[in-house]
Amino acid sequence: CRTRTHCHTLAEMISVYGVEARAVTGKTAKAKRKADVRSLRDGTLSVACATSIADEALDVPRLSYVALASPQRARAATMQRLGRLLRLWSGKKPILDDFVDGEVALLAKRAAARCKVYVESGLLEPTERKRL
Repeated sequence: CRTRTHCHTLAEMISVYGVEARAVTGKTAKAKRKADVRSLRDGTLSVACATSIADEALDVPRLSYVALASPQRARAATMQRLGRLLRLWSGKKPILDDFVDGEVALLAKRAAARCKVYVESGLLEPTERKRL
């Protein structure tokens, strides 16, 4: 998610189901942000809802699931996010959910741009593009 409000809302929605989820944004105090990332790394925190702050210097090899809930299309940012997910970790089966509103032409176009990166990375077969 790109906005802080969106990020906090998602974390709250997930927490309702008994899963601890924390919002990590640029407004999160640096010490708390570092502690949350440490918790992700060591597996004591399962879910972090992050703004684009997670695009840089996030090193959590055990990360196995990423949900993209922001309609950005930048190739470099998409590759960075995939790189975070595709780091090696024993037994990990990486999953990426990219939420797309295909009814809005701009959002569908941005999703198609991200999809190209998914195919190039091997995360998605060319024939699977139609699922988006």
